Amino acid sequence: MVFLFLGVMNTKLSTDLTALYLSYLSQKSKD
Repeated sequence: MVFLFLGVMNTKLSTDLTALYLSYLSQKSKD
């Protein structure tokens, strides 16, 4: 159960980081 929970959290974290990184790149390209 714990490993499944960690796996889901890790996936969510990776998704959030990817979204942040993409938004950072788009902001950077505007300048």
